[in-house]
Amino acid sequence: MSQDLIAQDKLKFLVVDDHEAMIKSTVQALQEKYPEVEIYTAKTAEETRLQIIKIKPNLISLDLQIPETTDEAKISTGIRLLEQLLNNQEIELDIIVVSANIKTLVQLKDKIYNYYGGGFGVEDKSSIDQLLVAINKVLGGGNYYQHLLELRSKQLHPNWLKVLQLAWDQGLTDKAIAKEMNYKERTIRVFWSNIYAFFDFPSSDKRQHDYERDQKSGKCQKYEIYNYRIIAIKKAIEKGYIDL
Repeated sequence: MSQDLIAQDKLKFLVVDDHEAMIKSTVQALQEKYPEVEIYTAKTAEETRLQIIKIKPNLISLDLQIPETTDEAKISTGIRLLEQLLNNQEIELDIIVVSANIKTLVQLKDKIYNYYGGGFGVEDKSSIDQLLVAINKVLGGGNYYQHLLELRSKQLHPNWLKVLQLAWDQGLTDKAIAKEMNYKERTIRVFWSNIYAFFDFPSSDKRQHDYERDQKSGKCQKYEIYNYRIIAIKKAIEKGYIDL
């Protein structure tokens, strides 16, 4: 996009990040690249929503790990905010996600690919130069999916994610999870099996064989090494599906 067009349209950028140093470096780089653009900032999801209503930005640079208000910064907060933006058909907004947690976007891949409110880009938080490249492509409706396309194509089903969240956040048993989700307990066990397959775990027979083999040899490790549910929760946290 030419500088003449930027000046003519009076573009507005909104930079969202809860780290002051990151905001400062990003704003500085944007001011040097786009001197005619008005740049605003926000540090929380709540402030971001208010800024969008107030200033009506043309482009938002969004870090996923942000607080809702003054609480702890969480990836899930940024994911919820991004989903709200993707679902909002009343705004025209170029969106670029700038985060060290890009892999969590697998949850929203379909919505991202079907977003028509503006351009959409994904860039790792480690490079300001690459951010400028991504923004240049996204401005005016372009897409920059380089990192997103590297993610696994399969997604964690919402029911499986709910099971993991209830097991982790509330420590619920299968019986309690079944009651909470209004399913039979055996259905929850099926969900667990699907979760194991999603994370490419070996079969239950193979797990039991390994456990019995190590017991006999005296090399049996901590129980959690053989507990698929604990391992699945750790995998979900590692991949950003659920927060610590």
